[in-house]
Amino acid sequence: MPGKRYLAARIHLDCDRLKALWPEVDLELVSKHLDAVPRICDGDLRGTIAQLSQRERFHWLVRREVR
Repeated sequence: MPGKRYLAARIHLDCDRLKALWPEVDLELVSKHLDAVPRICDGDLRGTIAQLSQRERFHWLVRREVR
């Protein structure tokens, strides 16, 4: 019997702590990017990522960038 599929994320940004670590940080930009993570999980975005399957979105989220 196949398992149930579930992909979700909750994000909490501690703005005060981040500002203490990096006073010049653009909190609005960081929030915008972090807000995208749960939407990617839900498939609630437009564009290439939204067209990916749930499995592909998971791998997109957890992949490591190699430089």
